[in-house]
Amino acid sequence: MQLTNIIGTKVYSIYDCKEIGYVLNAIYNKKMTKITSFLIANDEDELEYTLKAQNIFSFGSNCVLIKNSTKVEITTAEAQNIRNCTMLDFSGEVDKLKDIIFNEKYEVEAFVGNDFKITPAQIITIKNNTFLTNRNNLEFKRRQFRPRKRVNDIITKQTQNVKILENNISKPQTIIGNNLNVIVGKRLSENLYSKQNQILGYKNSIITYNLIDIAKQLDIVDSLVKLAK
Repeated sequence: MQLTNIIGTKVYSIYDCKEIGYVLNAIYNKKMTKITSFLIANDEDELEYTLKAQNIFSFGSNCVLIKNSTKVEITTAEAQNIRNCTMLDFSGEVDKLKDIIFNEKYEVEAFVGNDFKITPAQIITIKNNTFLTNRNNLEFKRRQFRPRKRVNDIITKQTQNVKILENNISKPQTIIGNNLNVIVGKRLSENLYSKQNQILGYKNSIITYNLIDIAKQLDIVDSLVKLAK
């Protein structure tokens, strides 16, 4: 399957018989070897959701099916926009990343550019929206390109570390506003809804830092605190 063929595809809930949103992007594991979830957008509430790959019931010809609406969760996670990425190869070639090919287990098989494609095993590192690749399996150690530290740089770094340490000693670390950390790990006594009546958390579900962040963004912290038990 190709990611570009899936982006924009509508997502439907079988149980609810309704459209949930559409696929906006994919989220990968740290090594970019597997798609862990998909980012889902909904123009009606202007929120973004995550749909774990394992919760997809099936991919149709023009839609994605999930069992029910509880399989998507509101999120603040960001996904890598592949159209902003560059592939820089040790062979002396550079290319724009155009597409990603993955199999039925959501394992990435290839990164496709305009002129060449690579496998996850050929990626050395990913930084600044750039895939550093080694298509010809050249023997080298990346640390040999590391710049040598100058004495002045070392002294400056040590001075900065001392200042950071002094600040940490003189200023105690702050916790989440209004001591909201005390409700982390507690359970919701009832379903938590947004002001638009969108369900954000189900009864007896555990309160997490992510849910607190969402409550802050939607200005419903008071409701969340009242439901904590």
